[in-house]
Amino acid sequence: MLAVAAVLWLKLRPAPYDNWGPTVKPGAAVGEILTASTMQSAIPAVVVSVLSVCGLLTTFKVGRWRWMAACYGILGGLYVVAASFPKGSIRDLLVGTWYQDTYRLAALLPLLATPLAVIGGVRLWDSARTSRFGSPIWRRWTASIDRTGASGAAVLSTAAVVVFALVASIAGPLTHYIGGASSVYRFDAQSELLTPDEPGLDPATSNPRPVRCCHS
Repeated sequence: MLAVAAVLWLKLRPAPYDNWGPTVKPGAAVGEILTASTMQSAIPAVVVSVLSVCGLLTTFKVGRWRWMAACYGILGGLYVVAASFPKGSIRDLLVGTWYQDTYRLAALLPLLATPLAVIGGVRLWDSARTSRFGSPIWRRWTASIDRTGASGAAVLSTAAVVVFALVASIAGPLTHYIGGASSVYRFDAQSELLTPDEPGLDPATSNPRPVRCCHS
């Protein structure tokens, strides 16, 4: 099987393509992974990055979760190669043609960073409510809510999830991403693909107008 794979690789693979060069130093690429700010994002996703790193450390201690740490390490290593290694045979061998474009590897990282962040969030939540200072507060709050007829544990856990979700999504990074994307898809005279003066568009309203065809 290895011999057949070697022959196919050498004889049938497409011609080498090495137009996507490195963009950052190796240390910066590692920092982008740990801060969830790949592709030189100006604002790191602080909440998600802290939770995912905590989850990554947690998976090392739980045998059934170590595969997640291994997968994240492999994917992160490939991103470091694509983003920082110089052009050459090693880079081509590890990331090939498709994944030389670091956007494609960056898009895969959240598939593992998200569950790791969930694990990290649960770990921090459990540690906080069972700590020396958090345990009395937790018992007092849950007892107060239980007297209203609701489940104190459920109410407080739901509130924590909502707060974390709002902070992680609304703070900094989301506004930055929306601003960056809107500049690419904005429809004006400087649009890259289609501008208001194109045939069939009304420059005043930027809406398509019917094109009349004459038949003899």
